[in-house]
Amino acid sequence: MRFLVSIVFLILFCFSCSGGGAISPREAFERLVNSIENSDVEVFKTIQSKDNIKFFENMAVTLSDNNAFQRNYLNKRYEISKDFYADCNSIMEFYLFAEKDGNLLKSLKSGIESIDRTDNKAIIVTNSGTRIVFVKENSSWKVDLKSF
Repeated sequence: MRFLVSIVFLILFCFSCSGGGAISPREAFERLVNSIENSDVEVFKTIQSKDNIKFFENMAVTLSDNNAFQRNYLNKRYEISKDFYADCNSIMEFYLFAEKDGNLLKSLKSGIESIDRTDNKAIIVTNSGTRIVFVKENSSWKVDLKSF
């Protein structure tokens, strides 16, 4: 189960949900940091790629399909309501809640070491060595989990 939660965290870190987006990779990065720091699902969704959104939706369906024993375990372990995993927003809320004091936020807040931008893809490397990939969808920059 820990493995599943870790994967969700890593994937959420690089996911997208549509909406008005960032005009540069740096702005998308700043929105990512702020959304995690403030547990702001709506901002977090605006910087998620379409593929990331599909992942979160699939994760919600998978977790909702767990049997009663598995759901009760998750509910007790993470102190969340039984219907928490019902949709994409709930999965994102869980990720933001769990990551607010986590290593990812600390790494992101270490600052930007470099931005390597080519065409519709950008890689931001933090001072702590974390690499985050962004892709341009339409006119907005989004976090790209599949390239992470």
